[in-house]
Amino acid sequence: MLAIKKVTVLFIFSLFLSACSLDSDSDRIVVNTTADKLVGTWEMNETTQEGTFETMVQGLPVKLNFTSYGENITAQVVFTDTPNSIVSSGGFDSVVTITGLSITETIPVLLNDFLVDGTWTVDGGVITISQNNQQVEAYVIELTDTLLKIEVDIIETLTIQGITGDVESTSSITFLKQ
Repeated sequence: MLAIKKVTVLFIFSLFLSACSLDSDSDRIVVNTTADKLVGTWEMNETTQEGTFETMVQGLPVKLNFTSYGENITAQVVFTDTPNSIVSSGGFDSVVTITGLSITETIPVLLNDFLVDGTWTVDGGVITISQNNQQVEAYVIELTDTLLKIEVDIIETLTIQGITGDVESTSSITFLKQ
């Protein structure tokens, strides 16, 4: 049981820090936007995530469900348009609750660095952020002059300390314009 908890903690930490392979076939409704509406400094106000991690442990299938929310948020992103770059700073504490195998475990994870630094484009309601030859798609769910809410779908296979598992999750992040 301790080995599963250790793998789970490492998995959650890796999930937040890794560049993710993303895909989505969701029926979500996105808000069309243009680059000029995104340019500026946005402070993270709220972040949540929910998903699953499936793997094999000693030949048996294991499925863990997880949810998380952010506390002590200091993260912000700055979108510029000449060139289209995104620079992030700050971080947050992620409070992760994992359930599976008849256990529920809540684990705080300190994330000193948030998101990615790279370039960005927007097409309709999808912001594509590129860094190190990888892309992340963020779906604009709500956008006003002062509020930006995005969702990111994560579908990825991770290997952590020799254990490989499949992750599927959705992160929801709300920003306030400064």
